[in-house]
Amino acid sequence: MEFGVVRKDVETAARVGRLSTAHGSFDTPVFMPVGTAGSVKTLSPRDLVELGAGIILGNTYHLYLRPGHERVRRLGGLHRFMSWGGSVLTDSGGFQAFSLGSAREHGVGKIGVFPGRPLDNPLSANVVDICPVGALTSTRFRFAERVWYLDKKPSLCTGCDVGCNVTIEHRRGRIRRYKPRLNPEVNDHWLCDFGRTTAERYDELPRLLAPRIRKDGTDNDLIECAVENLLRLKAGHCFLIVMRGAFPINVLNSVKDCREVTHVFCATANPVQVVLAASEQGRGILGVIDGSSPKGIELDTDITQRKKFLRDIGYKR
Repeated sequence: MEFGVVRKDVETAARVGRLSTAHGSFDTPVFMPVGTAGSVKTLSPRDLVELGAGIILGNTYHLYLRPGHERVRRLGGLHRFMSWGGSVLTDSGGFQAFSLGSAREHGVGKIGVFPGRPLDNPLSANVVDICPVGALTSTRFRFAERVWYLDKKPSLCTGCDVGCNVTIEHRRGRIRRYKPRLNPEVNDHWLCDFGRTTAERYDELPRLLAPRIRKDGTDNDLIECAVENLLRLKAGHCFLIVMRGAFPINVLNSVKDCREVTHVFCATANPVQVVLAASEQGRGILGVIDGSSPKGIELDTDITQRKKFLRDIGYKR
């Protein structure tokens, strides 16, 4: 068997390789059709050739159980048994022999807990992350989704105030599971059972399926004005406060104290134009044009008038 690199990407670690065996060559990375027990379900060997499959996957443990290694040997070996002339990769299946426990009649044991020592501590679910081949799975997730269909995003667990680092695996707008993400300073490799079930509690809560404009106030006309302008902006995560008979600068510090406010674009009575950016995801505010361009330099009389105005409205003493 020989392996060689055919091409490398100059900017990343990506590469194309070629693996040659006694039964042919194929490029890597490669998709291997799965023939666990010596047959790829729904496909014939001719179908596999027409699809361009250079190698297929078998499982030694399952082949040992059925049809049995002696039968495969009598029929001329695995390639002849499968009527397949290309390469075959077989993994041992050794860990499955223990974790599944389905081979106990063949003298193979099953992984379990010590007698009288139930696995019921607050970190018990971490055993599913210890398994080297993924054969140990959580009953809460097992068969819920094929893992290769899941989208993964780094995040923080919100189950408590520790802030464990997690990977959120989700699909079609639904969180399927939390998995711990390495952070030696916070949670290392682990995640408590309460944190793992946070996503399930989210499913029980009512969720907004589309963004909405929230409105509040004491003047219906001003509320209508704010909603009308927000509908024109169509930008996500923005606040618009409309006032009458008051000065915006007087409430600016109170607005800044709101934890949801990360940036204030303007507090003004001037005409304002909003600069927007749009993408496939939506629209966002880049900035504002507050008022018009300067007409000159402030004179001493202008300074006096400005300071008097700020004192009159209570902004400065």
